[in-house]
Amino acid sequence: MVQTQAVSTWTGFYLGLHGGYAWGDSTATAVTGNANFPVGSTVSSGHPEGGLFGAQVGYNYQISQWLIGLEGDYSIADISSTESTTTAIGNTNTSSGKHKWLADVTGRLGYVVMPDLLLYFKGGWAWTHNDASSTLTSPAGVVLSTSTGSEDRDGFLVGGGVEYAFLPHWSAKLEYNYMDFGTTTVTRVSNTGTTSLRDSKLNLNVFKAGINYRF
Repeated sequence: MVQTQAVSTWTGFYLGLHGGYAWGDSTATAVTGNANFPVGSTVSSGHPEGGLFGAQVGYNYQISQWLIGLEGDYSIADISSTESTTTAIGNTNTSSGKHKWLADVTGRLGYVVMPDLLLYFKGGWAWTHNDASSTLTSPAGVVLSTSTGSEDRDGFLVGGGVEYAFLPHWSAKLEYNYMDFGTTTVTRVSNTGTTSLRDSKLNLNVFKAGINYRF
């Protein structure tokens, strides 16, 4: 019996689904100061984490053992964090943030180790949306103010993975991405009517497992 490979070429369009987990670091510093947070002081410092689920679509072109491609991903996410900070005058600020989705467009460069096994690197641009809120309380537990805000963020992505073709049109992958959204000045509006500006720094590590159908 002659055994055939599950894939003869990786060239072509594909689409698929993925699930995964993300974790990272976020820091906000005061741009406009007050008694609680002087200019340059840390307003919050957290470690967002949580799950995600989404879809990807792309195109590969194989040249000998090398592969180039383009891919787009979109994930619904629940990546959140909550942390408390003691202010300059002894109050407590509790901040919460949640990233509801992630998206990216990347180029891929791969090497076909065996006909059914692909190693690849990827790089491109990423986007996310964040909803944030905070509550300022006195040492006695009295709520002094609350504030909210939201923003879309964008930044660069680098990553890589391995993909295995287990059937003529089907392949499974494991992938890691690093997303750096840099530092952005964000606005927070308080229920007292005041507005504050903060420099917000964010990066995320994303691990995905997925499956693709290759046309």
